Amino acid sequence: MEICQEWYDYDGRLGNFNMELEPKIPCPCNLDQALTDIGRFTALPDCDMEGDHLCYQTQGAKHCVLSSSAVWTGAGQMCCYDYEGWLMFSDDFEYNDQYLRFYSAGVPYRAHPWGYYILAMMKSPRHDLMVQGRLEQPPQTIWEGDVRATVLTGLAARDNRSSTVQVFARKDFRRWRYKTDVYVDGVRIYFDMPWKKIQTFHGVTIRNPPRNMNQSELDIMFSTGVGIRIQESQGLLNVIMALPENYKERNSMTFDFNNPEFGNPWDLFSTEN
Repeated sequence: MEICQEWYDYDGRLGNFNMELEPKIPCPCNLDQALTDIGRFTALPDCDMEGDHLCYQTQGAKHCVLSSSAVWTGAGQMCCYDYEGWLMFSDDFEYNDQYLRFYSAGVPYRAHPWGYYILAMMKSPRHDLMVQGRLEQPPQTIWEGDVRATVLTGLAARDNRSSTVQVFARKDFRRWRYKTDVYVDGVRIYFDMPWKKIQTFHGVTIRNPPRNMNQSELDIMFSTGVGIRIQESQGLLNVIMALPENYKERNSMTFDFNNPEFGNPWDLFSTEN
């Protein structure tokens, strides 16, 4: 009994890491939200529904995620979800819809701004975000006809003096092995080995799903919580960006309208007649 009392007193004097962890890195309420929160959470290698699904330490879970950053004490967050998509080991706030909010994409517009443009940026005392994209015309059809469209074929991103990440879609007849070329600070990196699936650099972590061996799917997670998901298909890039709440109404997600390729920039945001 005395041993138990000594342990109880000793454990009670230890710092409560959960008090620091929960307010700053709360678990997403359900699995869909966890998969969408690209910048702050990534799949747990031992319990990944798209890879190793043994879940030996988290039995009963369909999928688990880890926080991509830690609090000042060094503690990180781990969240597991059952086969119905709900957060396990917690009955609180399951039906709260305030975790993620989605808004209208705005007024549709069309343009063919081929070249290099700023896709998103933010300048503030706390953040220095820059995301640039390369926009090109697709290759000609098999009948040698021009494709009147614009696609994203390259992306470069950096946040708060982190390493610069560049991703380029490979051209025709160069995609038989790798779908993209990935550079970090000018050095090409690969994800074709199990121990290379998650790579950490200065201020940024890059993840490639375990069963994706051609580098066509990448998650770029900055230490600030900014996340970028890139998927390659037939030489073009599909990009999804997730920003933390402290970026709200402070970032600029526009093209460089000073480029003469646009013509009259205000026509881009006006409704079509």
